[in-house]
Amino acid sequence: MPLTTPSIIQITPTSASGWYTLTDHNRSPLDISYEVIEKSSRMADGTMRKFVVAKKKKFSLSWSDVPAATGKDRGALGYYFAVDGNYAMGWLKNFYEQYNFQPISIKLYYGQETNTSLSASASPHTASTAYTRSVLSAGEQYDVFITNFTYNIKKRLTLTDIVDVTIEFTEI
Repeated sequence: MPLTTPSIIQITPTSASGWYTLTDHNRSPLDISYEVIEKSSRMADGTMRKFVVAKKKKFSLSWSDVPAATGKDRGALGYYFAVDGNYAMGWLKNFYEQYNFQPISIKLYYGQETNTSLSASASPHTASTAYTRSVLSAGEQYDVFITNFTYNIKKRLTLTDIVDVTIEFTEI
């Protein structure tokens, strides 16, 4: 059964072939809302008519107290700043500034629990063991625009800044 929060979130410009995995370091749950594009009007007899053009998804993400440097951008001491070594806030800010008005793609991977039973021989002295493991399901991919980006520097440190970031993607 898929979890409600994606385990991995990746983004890429639509013209590029590689995917960039965003950090999970202090990431809040992904908020998904819908934007309904519609035309509604009242008729002469008072009834409502509604013409729905499309229903598009909006994806909102935020991170708090995250280093601006990433595992891909090592500091002067050569260690990783984000816990998981994925692309973090300094990289995301540069990505936003470069691809602000261009379509990009995002991919969401959800964790899924599977229950697997291991049974040894048919001996009555050997009990079968059941365990649960987490695997990633296939990713959902969306073509989006970045519609909102907020980057707040909370602390200035010697090697990196500690920042809060909010980003919103709207489906094309």
